[in-house]
Amino acid sequence: MVDDCPFLKNCEHSLLFQGAEACLYILKDPNNILPNGQFLLKKRLLKQYRHAELDKKLTTKRITQEGRTLLKCQRLGIKVPIVYLTDLHERVILMEYLNDYQSLRCFLELQAYQDSDLKVLSLHVARLIAKMHDAGVIHGDLTTSNLLVKQIAENLPLPEAEVVMNGENHSEKFSIVPIDFGLSSGSDSSEDKAVDLYVLERAILTTHANMTSFFQSFLESYVAVSKFGGSTKTKLDEVRARGRKRDMLG
Repeated sequence: MVDDCPFLKNCEHSLLFQGAEACLYILKDPNNILPNGQFLLKKRLLKQYRHAELDKKLTTKRITQEGRTLLKCQRLGIKVPIVYLTDLHERVILMEYLNDYQSLRCFLELQAYQDSDLKVLSLHVARLIAKMHDAGVIHGDLTTSNLLVKQIAENLPLPEAEVVMNGENHSEKFSIVPIDFGLSSGSDSSEDKAVDLYVLERAILTTHANMTSFFQSFLESYVAVSKFGGSTKTKLDEVRARGRKRDMLG
């Protein structure tokens, strides 16, 4: 039972999100040592319909893989939530709560941007995914719900003052953070990278029907900045064709 989790029993908390695989809780930092005074706790749910040993193995694998991938991303210089603790027995990961970010899905739905920023935003997302893929990190569930975004105030000092896209300079306006690496894996396969991009494309087209140009701009930038962009794009075309065939056959 989630209510039996000692982390929840011993800390003031509130439910942030409940999904099919896990619940996310915001925990108040009892020692008040964190900048925003809060943790994020991800509790993977017990699946009663699975054989107990199989459920334990799958949960252990996903928690372990998520923790490893987050640490690898940190070493690569990719901003992700800091992992403070993993507890396989309690099926939890305790990590940094990025309270000043929102999901890319909400960001696009709320139209919290200027139209002129969309192309720059797509570049920021492309640079992030290309960096992950070039290092052999496959997300496994790359949707707009699993990318967090924050607009950067123009008067703040930036690690990179400008980025270049299609020969034009653009200010660093957004910070993008990937989350939910429970289905992540390590692979240099163009097929795996292409499937990641296909999942993102389908998520954008089904959730944000008016954002076809956003994905096209993202893909152009990804091909330009990734070391293996060309081969991944070729494989993406093959994955798309298989997807269309499945849709026609039902």
